[in-house]
Amino acid sequence: MLPLLITHFILDFLVNAYQKSQPEIVNAEKNKEIQMLDRVLLDLNLQRDIILNNINEKEIELKSKNEELERLELELNNQTTKIEGGFLEVQKNLKVIYESFKAKVISGRIFTDEILNSVATSYRSGFIEYLPEFYAPVEVSNRVKEIDQVISNHA
Repeated sequence: MLPLLITHFILDFLVNAYQKSQPEIVNAEKNKEIQMLDRVLLDLNLQRDIILNNINEKEIELKSKNEELERLELELNNQTTKIEGGFLEVQKNLKVIYESFKAKVISGRIFTDEILNSVATSYRSGFIEYLPEFYAPVEVSNRVKEIDQVISNHA
């Protein structure tokens, strides 16, 4: 076991002596590996920055599109409200015109009915006055009943 310990210490001494005598050579390989890892890290950071910039651009674009969508929805709602208001106004005006026309027609019909009734009554009165001159009293009463029936059927 002693030879193994001695060999271990000798090897350790030789490695330390070699490293102290030529540190550039020993560290050159590690430095190359560190430089290569630094380049990879730099490339990865650059790619990350590019991706983050793309994400930020997309978020800004998305926010802009959302704002435009909200503006368009508001404009659509305003126009819909305006159209509905105009429709209700037109509908109200049409109803007023219809009601006015209906009232005039009903009023005119009543007026016409009154005129026709008064004319019919006048003719009836005159006709009844002259009937006794040409017909017997029984015939006059029969004709007056017929006239009254015709007038009551048409009224």
